[in-house]
Amino acid sequence: CLTMGGGGGSNKVEETDQQQALASVSMKRWNDYLDNYRPVENNYMRQVDAMNSDSQYQQAANMAAVPVEAQYSQAVNQSATGMLGSGINPNSGLFKAELEKLDRNKRSVKADMMNQGQMSQQNRYIGGLQNVAAIGQGQATTAIDGMGTISSMSAENAYNSANNAMRSTNETRGLVGSGLGMATSYGLSQYDKNSAGGQS
Repeated sequence: CLTMGGGGGSNKVEETDQQQALASVSMKRWNDYLDNYRPVENNYMRQVDAMNSDSQYQQAANMAAVPVEAQYSQAVNQSATGMLGSGINPNSGLFKAELEKLDRNKRSVKADMMNQGQMSQQNRYIGGLQNVAAIGQGQATTAIDGMGTISSMSAENAYNSANNAMRSTNETRGLVGSGLGMATSYGLSQYDKNSAGGQS
């Protein structure tokens, strides 16, 4: 019969030349990963963590607010100029009410855009976490929108909202302008009648 482990022989399995070459290549790739790719992954993970910080959410809100302020500032200037051109007294209640209406609209849109900006930032963070998980599983990652996307989104919405709000002011101005025109026409017709009466 055969005696297992007898004779004092060695149980060591000798590697073939091919196995040794494969092990060498694998070790080189592992070292390259540790030296070159692992630092990049760690840096990316730190960036993803930073996306969830209060400062990043505040920055997103601020970037969403800036276009709203700019668009409504322009809307106020254009509306004020238009009302003055229509003969509306800047000290009148109507003049002040129309500008106050624009200001209320601006505050509402600004708050909405700031909330949306923070929600977009949260989506960026979640996308980053998904990429971290994908990296760990050796899967492909997806692109994450930059902060500029938040500003672009807010700029488009602010432009549309400000123009809609200004359209209301233009309609009011048009009605007032028509009223002033009719009043002027009436006054001139009365003047013509009185003048004609005085000549007879």
